Parts: sequence; C-alpha cells; structure tokens
Amino acid sequence: MERKTRVTLLVVGIAAGLLSIPMTWFSIQNAQLNLPFPGASLPSGMSFDVTGINGSITALIKIPIWMLSLSAVSAGVLQLLRKDETFPVSKILDGTLAGIACVWIAIGILTSMVKASLGLGAILGLTAAVIPLVCMWVGETPPAKNLSDMPTDE
Repeated sequence: MERKTRVTLLVVGIAAGLLSIPMTWFSIQNAQLNLPFPGASLPSGMSFDVTGINGSITALIKIPIWMLSLSAVSAGVLQLLRKDETFPVSKILDGTLAGIACVWIAIGILTSMVKASLGLGAILGLTAAVIPLVCMWVGETPPAKNLSDMPTDE
C-alpha cells in the first residue's frame, strides 16, 4: 500500500473513531427493568439508546465504549507517528490497541444482535479498529523509481 493511501486510511479511521463516540451504538427496544424495590416497576416497552459515552461492552471485563473507540484512534495515531524518527513506536503496541478494540467491539455487536438494533456508532467504531490492523498487515510499498531511471527497450 502506498504511503499516501495508508495515511488517508488511517486519518479516516481516526475520524471514524472520534465520530463514533457521541453516536448511537445500539438501540434496545422493549426494555424491561427490574428495580430492587418491591412493587416498583417502570412502564414496559421502553427504548434505550446506548452511545459511546454512556455504554459499555462486557466480555470477561467491562470496558466503556468510549475507551474502546479511543484505543482504536490511538492505534491509528501511533501508526502515523511510527515513521517519525523522534517518536519510535512498537508495532506490538498499536497492534494490541487495535486488536483489543476490534475484538471487544465485534463481541458487542454479535451479542447485541439478539435484543438490540445496531447503530451507526458501532459500525464507525469497528471501522476505526479494523483500519489500523489492515494497514499493519498490508504494510507499505517502497516508492516508485523515477521513470527516467527505468531501463528502456532500446
């Protein structure tokens, strides 16, 4: 992948991750809440929106959605900074950040499909987590040589 394409994809991933935080990730329809008070109940058929700010995804541990989005954004930023000689970054660090975000968001999407509808925030968040992983796996192609340096068929 050429450097310009890679940088563009990473910037799109960073923007997607930041945009996903205030957006709706899941909408829970016909929610029933169990209150700890005897005889207390809320009207049935309520709907709740889970955003990146107020939601969390639990898979072994409970992680806030905003933290997952920011870890995907951080992975993209670290990949952009990796080429800078003053800020050397390990591939392991940004791969781990993007991998954790990708796995947790995918688990959240898969488990929420049973009782919730998917929102745009979850799609943007998953996009923000997948792009740094793709850019790491594909790698960067060396720049093309000048055409004047290329051999001719003469």
